Amino acid sequence: MHKSVKLQLLEFLQENGGIFHNGELQRMVNWRNKNGTIPTPRTLVRRLQELVIEEKIHVNYKNGQAYFSAKPIILKRQVVKELPNGKVEISYI
Repeated sequence: MHKSVKLQLLEFLQENGGIFHNGELQRMVNWRNKNGTIPTPRTLVRRLQELVIEEKIHVNYKNGQAYFSAKPIILKRQVVKELPNGKVEISYI
């Protein structure tokens, strides 16, 4: 008996820790439904959407494409601070 596709996707994202484009995830051949059949790409997208709604994974949209990650996708902002001695301090928040 196989695990659900939803659980497989969650475990994959947690174990691999990267940011994956939805097309990459759809093209992977190792996904199987509980009965052993191969899920359709649309089914995979639905399961990813469910995981996002349940706040178990994170999604970031860029140029109309979805990127999924098990960890929050944090966009850091550069802060430049000029010091009294004329030097510049750069930090990221």
